[in-house]
Amino acid sequence: FYAETKENKNIAGTVLISPLSDRLNPTIEINWYERILLKLLVAIGRGNVLINGKSYFPGTPNRFLSILTPHSSEDVFDYDDKAPSLIRFSSIQKPMLVLLGGADQYVDRPVSTIKKDFDSHQNSTSYKSIIIKGANHGFDGKEKETVVAICDWAEMI
Repeated sequence: FYAETKENKNIAGTVLISPLSDRLNPTIEINWYERILLKLLVAIGRGNVLINGKSYFPGTPNRFLSILTPHSSEDVFDYDDKAPSLIRFSSIQKPMLVLLGGADQYVDRPVSTIKKDFDSHQNSTSYKSIIIKGANHGFDGKEKETVVAICDWAEMI
């Protein structure tokens, strides 16, 4: 989001690590009833109250609704649409590296499919995407491979 919306001459490029859609995260289970409750909390002025237990991170009703609503301002990775646009992503023109974990626990489809969507929508002056085999969302245990990939890319730009 920052790389697309802000011009900063001090930033040479962007590294996206595990850039996945929050609304497609299979571990966030909010059914229709809970969604109505979230909307009700917002309607009665409780949209910024911190709640736990709905995801791996605490959040507010406003935040949950924002990340779970298709085409909201925070829905920057719409690779599940029939015709994905990845508008914010494809607006990044500075050099960019996309790192995906081959064993990311938060994907809803094969990581290779997500990579293809990113690859086909990039407009960067210098672009590279890598799937790190066996890496989970946080790249736990794959830190060395991750650092090497980032350093190799940085030398390239």
